Amino acid sequence: MSVDDVDDRGNVIVVNITDTKTYKPKTFTIINGSNSIPAIDVFRKYRKLRPESILHKRLFINYPKQKCTVQAVGINTISKFPEKIARFLCLPNPEEYTGHSFRRSSATLLADSGADLAVVKRHGGWRSNSVVEGYIEDSLNNKIEISRKIINHSATIIQKESTSNSEASTSASSTSVSNQNINLPINDRYGVHFSSLSNCNIYFK
Repeated sequence: MSVDDVDDRGNVIVVNITDTKTYKPKTFTIINGSNSIPAIDVFRKYRKLRPESILHKRLFINYPKQKCTVQAVGINTISKFPEKIARFLCLPNPEEYTGHSFRRSSATLLADSGADLAVVKRHGGWRSNSVVEGYIEDSLNNKIEISRKIINHSATIIQKESTSNSEASTSASSTSVSNQNINLPINDRYGVHFSSLSNCNIYFK
């Protein structure tokens, strides 16, 4: 990547990548997001450190001892960055993090944001849907949403069953009497009719 591939437009930096893994030129943008690291400002600071004596146009140059040199950063050095980041974060098996981790991480973050298959596919330049579907299926937010739907559906079923049982209990209690003494005024003027009685003791006085 050369300095000519980066276009600073003020509130956005447009980066053109001509040599890609999929052999298809890509363009992406850099903006200052809501996190604590202003990406645009970091890039501009890095660009100002570039020595005027550099004859080549390679964008990334070595930065030993807090000073830029004229030597360009090689592809093997860049591919080691994910492993260094993993070691800094004390992640398990840091040696398994390769240059492809950048590509995989961006797709995972995009899927976690709720992007659909077409958006993730276009971002990564994939021709096959199967790879993209894997990122979406493994999306943490997608799994959380699935769990939320399962829990909410289960809660609805439990609530309906509870309501149904409560209504049945209320109906039963309104038509049955247990462990109570009921005094009925039985005489010539009253006719008393009993039905559907069980386990009852009736005394006439």
